Amino acid sequence: MNNIIDVDNSLIQALEEKKDVLKRTVAKAATNDEFEMFMHLAKQYGLDPFQKEIFFWKYDKDPTIMTSRDGYL
Repeated sequence: MNNIIDVDNSLIQALEEKKDVLKRTVAKAATNDEFEMFMHLAKQYGLDPFQKEIFFWKYDKDPTIMTSRDGYL
């Protein structure tokens, strides 16, 4: 079974175009590898970080990627 959702290509394109902005704002504490994982999950599930549907943060050195209630629904 494939869990990948059919995502609108316009969201994927928008995320790619705004990658630098996301790295500086939404996921500014992320390493490059952590940021790539964050972007992969956002694209795979069609979640928009600008709409606060997916979040990234770090406690000490432990990264956390989480969806919001709206992103989950």
